[in-house]
Amino acid sequence: MQINKTFFQYTLLLLILGTLSACAPIKEKKPAPPSNLNVIELIIRGDYSQALLQAADNPDERQQVEKVIANYEAALPKKLEQLITDQHWEEANRLLLQAEHRIPNSPVLKQAKVRWQATQKKEQQRLETERLIANSEALYANMTIDRQLLHIDPENSQAKKRSLEYRKKTQLTVKKLLKTGKQALQEENLVLAQQTLPLAYQLSATTESKEAKAALEKVLTQQHQESIELKQQSLAQQRRQRLRELTSKLAAALEKRDLERAIVLLKQAEAINRNSEKIQPLKQQLHKEIEQAVEQHMEQGRKYYRQDQFADAITRWNQVLKLDPDNKQAQINILRTEQVISNLKRLTEKEKK
Repeated sequence: MQINKTFFQYTLLLLILGTLSACAPIKEKKPAPPSNLNVIELIIRGDYSQALLQAADNPDERQQVEKVIANYEAALPKKLEQLITDQHWEEANRLLLQAEHRIPNSPVLKQAKVRWQATQKKEQQRLETERLIANSEALYANMTIDRQLLHIDPENSQAKKRSLEYRKKTQLTVKKLLKTGKQALQEENLVLAQQTLPLAYQLSATTESKEAKAALEKVLTQQHQESIELKQQSLAQQRRQRLRELTSKLAAALEKRDLERAIVLLKQAEAINRNSEKIQPLKQQLHKEIEQAVEQHMEQGRKYYRQDQFADAITRWNQVLKLDPDNKQAQINILRTEQVISNLKRLTEKEKK
């Protein structure tokens, strides 16, 4: 009873320690545990398989061990994926070595290994491609320099010897570049295709390299055209959205009889699409209300004029010009009224004298 009591006292501590150390990397391989270690000590050491064997006759202990293993298995794929994303390759290797020690027969470990092997293969291919491009660029640079040397000194024996060596290297290098570039083009990896196919053509302007370079240029041209079309579609969509906003504001301005704002909004909407079906009824309504407002202001201006309220009359006719800038009658009325005001002012100054 005392042993069981001690076990359960340490269970909570065990779970916490097991979770925190679930994905901690192993720095060195540990020796096989002594047979006299209890389940808790085995779990802390990371010997989950041995802990399961030790707890085989105790359901409570076995349940706790299985829970620790389940937590570790849940954390393993996430931790591995994060290490792969961050390109922490050494830590990823250590993590899998640790998992091999802790859960050697787990399906989760098997899946993690498959993921890691795929990552290794992909990364190796990427590095080999970078090496190929770097070596190809260096080869092209050296060939160019030696050509210049032979122009200066056609009898340069070392440059001639290297030129013969370049031919063999060039054939093999161009073959690899074309293979890599064509595959990249099929996979729509245009960055890699642009790094390899033009370089292959520079090294050797064969029919194959010329056709591959032309195929790349065709794809790039098509992509550029598609990009332009997408931009045009996006712009057209923005214009339609803007037109909807303006017509909505125009309708609201008409409802409030804010004719000056309605005129501004109509001009903005017509600048986008003068023939829009949504604009036409609002335009007709606006013109009708402008005609009515102009007539009211004209009549009120005449009334003020007859009552010798010349400033108020001019104010009304200026309102007309805000709604109808080309209204000749309002322009004439303002000029005549201003002349009357000027004459009255002169008469008043003469009387004062």
